[in-house]
Amino acid sequence: MLNKKMSTRIEVVRVYCTRGTDWALVSCRNASGDLFKCAGTFGCAGSEMVPGQIYVGNTSKKRAHNGSVQHQFRGRPVSREAHALKKAFATAGLNYTDRSATFSKLRDPKTILAALERSQNATLMSVPNIGRKKLEKMYRAYDLVKLTLQRSSTLKKFLPSLFEYLSGNQKEAIEKWFHGGGEDGEFERFVTFVRTDPWRIQYDTEYDNFAHYEVDRRADFLRATTAKSRQTMIDRALKDMGITSFESDPRYRRNRAIHCIREHMKKTGDYWMPRRTLLARLGVSALDPSWPCISHDRYVALSKYAHIERFLQTTFDDIRADYRPVKYTMPPDDVRLDEHQRDAVRQACLHPLFILQGGAGVGKTTVCEHIVAALGRGKVTCAAPTGKAAQRLHELVKIPTYTVHRLVYMSDTVEVPSILLLDEQSMQEPEVLARLLTKRHFKKIIFVGDVAQLTSVGPGQFFRDLCDSDVPKVELTKIYRSESHIASNGQKVRVGDSDLDTDDTSFEICRYEDDAQLVHTCRDMYRANGQMPMVLCNTNAEVAGLNDDLRQICNPLGAKPKTNAFNLDYVSKNVWRYPKWRFGQGDSVINIKNYYTEEENGKKVLLVANGEIGTVSRVTDTTCKVTFFAGAVTFNFAEDGADYLRPAYALTVNKAQGSEYDTVVVKSRVAWGDQRERFYTAITRAKQKCVVFEVGNAIEECVRAPVARRKTFLFRENVTINGY
Repeated sequence: MLNKKMSTRIEVVRVYCTRGTDWALVSCRNASGDLFKCAGTFGCAGSEMVPGQIYVGNTSKKRAHNGSVQHQFRGRPVSREAHALKKAFATAGLNYTDRSATFSKLRDPKTILAALERSQNATLMSVPNIGRKKLEKMYRAYDLVKLTLQRSSTLKKFLPSLFEYLSGNQKEAIEKWFHGGGEDGEFERFVTFVRTDPWRIQYDTEYDNFAHYEVDRRADFLRATTAKSRQTMIDRALKDMGITSFESDPRYRRNRAIHCIREHMKKTGDYWMPRRTLLARLGVSALDPSWPCISHDRYVALSKYAHIERFLQTTFDDIRADYRPVKYTMPPDDVRLDEHQRDAVRQACLHPLFILQGGAGVGKTTVCEHIVAALGRGKVTCAAPTGKAAQRLHELVKIPTYTVHRLVYMSDTVEVPSILLLDEQSMQEPEVLARLLTKRHFKKIIFVGDVAQLTSVGPGQFFRDLCDSDVPKVELTKIYRSESHIASNGQKVRVGDSDLDTDDTSFEICRYEDDAQLVHTCRDMYRANGQMPMVLCNTNAEVAGLNDDLRQICNPLGAKPKTNAFNLDYVSKNVWRYPKWRFGQGDSVINIKNYYTEEENGKKVLLVANGEIGTVSRVTDTTCKVTFFAGAVTFNFAEDGADYLRPAYALTVNKAQGSEYDTVVVKSRVAWGDQRERFYTAITRAKQKCVVFEVGNAIEECVRAPVARRKTFLFRENVTINGY
């Protein structure tokens, strides 16, 4: 029967590939001696897996899309000592046969470790085929593994259930988190930390304040775990400590308070949660002073985010107070700028803070070009939230441009001009901007954006709040793309008018029937002009359903170089959005989370930011070299590359924000929360033509939806938050 779980022990015979913290595809042998391939999570770092290791867990079978039966596994090493020792033996040069013979003869890993520690050569050489040379390899292996085993002994002694659950990768992350002096210092400190407050495994001090965030050693631990695995760690620690009743425990309530506010932020995009709602969910009458929360005007926020709001306010106040006028040269009279555009250039040059706001087609990017020229191209730093938006800005202003993330992680020794021009600010996350402004000082900042577009993926609505403040601004309203209905329809959507104009050349609306109809339209467009339209949808599930069919139109794999097949984008219950996906040369791909490397001094360097789109230039079985705007990056799927890349023939509207494409095909359906902004953002990604496939009555419902608002107190006058 498929999907029935069975508890079993397996021995790994061959490791084909690994991914992430503990996922692997292996060939294994069960207790009956049956050989089979198996994929799943093994409770240890993939880099620590070698043939001969024994695991215990649940196996199940499922039917693959090609009809074959696949074995799935979820478990852990039977013995962490044996697991670590076999890995060390393999690293020292002992082959699979010798490793198996050693454990078969001496059986208990404690016996092997004791013999190595006491130099009992006779015991070790009683293993068949172990002579002097192999004995030396055994001692080298012991030197590799003994420190790790000694360090973890404290953890195993006091928190045995938690110790058994932790993977090798997670233990390494704990050592980094609690790094310090002493032979057993890291795990001793971790044990004390857990026994003091086990719930801090989930949320420690990362929400206490903003300044703490950037230097937090806990970052590696958070990357090596998930919210679900951290909760399991808490459950294991509670079991080890004998804690069974904790609903009234103040430590538990602190954890619950943070969780409730975080869930509210994810659902609504608000920084601030109604205080009465939070208290009702927690079943308490007042906030505990020990919680990392700040209260204001019947609302409550996590301290970190309240500090971010206040930091931005005070930083901008400081820029204004310290401002000294800069020299600039206005564009010549023969430059084609209307009165409002020319006034925007002048005000941008005059004020320490300035906002350029306007809808699609009103000439914001043209004005940006003249602002940079007026101030001097060598005196302005240009940046945008995404790589594609930064690339568009670079093509226009002809000076180096960056993503905001890249400026944050750029080496401190790299100097950048002290005037900052930020484009696409509707999608700017307040936290990322605040991190930039803690690292680099700018004497002047120019903000450019469109308040009608989607706000940032993270909480807050920075640009809308900024536009509602007293910062000087110019809003451009005259549309210059008069030959197209794209900009004029965008303006209608901005004001809630659903009576959109259509024609065959720039804007079409079709009734959606199925995805095959949409793909057929894209195929016709590609055959007509050799250019593939960008398809935009609301959800990742919709995008995943289209990407393969769209690739078949313009870049079918065929005999071209391609990677091995990898499952991408896990959903639940062994379901993947991209099962057995292969990347091929020429593929359009998107990076879905910030990809860092670490220098020798321990500092992180951003290689490619979340949302950057590139083209696969070279592949091997397990690697992809992708060319992005800022340069080429190689992703290794045998390690964690599958966590970063996805196909980009279709994108969600959020991922496309900040980009422009000659032709856009939009699958429009009602999306909760931000219908109008989402639809407006989608259609204004098109430069020449937009085709909308309308699901139901989506256009009217989206356009007539109220403007989405998020609860913040950014830039409000006379606001004091708990005296902060």
